[in-house]
Amino acid sequence: MDISQVKQIEYDTYVHAKFQSTGGLLDGTFRERTGVIGNVEQFRKSSQVVATQKAPQAALTPLNMVFEPVLCTLSPWSAPDFVNIFEETDVNFAPAREIADGCVKAIKRRRDQMRIDALDASATANVIAAGGTGFTFTKFEQMIEMLAENSAGRGKITCAISAAAQRQLMSEEKITNQFYVNYKPIAGTGLDGATVQNVNFVLIPNMLEGGLPITGVTRTCFAWNWEAVGAAEADLQKTDMQWQGLYECWLINVRLKAGAVAVDDLGIVKIDIVETA
Repeated sequence: MDISQVKQIEYDTYVHAKFQSTGGLLDGTFRERTGVIGNVEQFRKSSQVVATQKAPQAALTPLNMVFEPVLCTLSPWSAPDFVNIFEETDVNFAPAREIADGCVKAIKRRRDQMRIDALDASATANVIAAGGTGFTFTKFEQMIEMLAENSAGRGKITCAISAAAQRQLMSEEKITNQFYVNYKPIAGTGLDGATVQNVNFVLIPNMLEGGLPITGVTRTCFAWNWEAVGAAEADLQKTDMQWQGLYECWLINVRLKAGAVAVDDLGIVKIDIVETA
């Protein structure tokens, strides 16, 4: 018997999705408004007021607090792909499941990118220059000081960093050594998900959508109080699978209508670092 005429290639049923951010890393770090109808959501912030001394029998002086609207524009996004009914018979795995998973990751990364772009577009004066160094402990202290000076140091604080920034911070003994801090030294995957001095770190990996801004070797990381930023979404977000008879294909689509905006620049810090340092 000529076995070469009947042999076939066997394929592993497990499909590895190329390493990528699963997205949704910044969920819960912004003021979030869902169910928005229309293309614009309005976040409001009130002005500071100062108490005045009251003299006996003198008229009251109103403080004239101002409620300033901050507009967030929602944009529609889709992550569609097709599954041909004939191609499904050519493989021993469920392509629709794999494609749906990839589409969901893509739309969740887009949500992250919207928030990163909103932070980058902020006109905050809290900027820490690269200065030829990476993410040092000195920059970490400056970041905390800036937020504290602006009364934004309390509450939920998030710091988005790159892998290089994590490496640089992990080499700082004052971040990792229990001699300096009152928590267990960082272990496992590093700073991602760790809380240091009330700052919760989120590691943003490389993303096709852009990720954290970078120019040459200078990366911009961000720290913010969750009240300083807003994110809005319509109820349009969902994943569906529709039969396209004309093409004999399944159409898998994940859609999102959302936006993000900096609400209060005082609660946002931009930290520029040299990644090669």
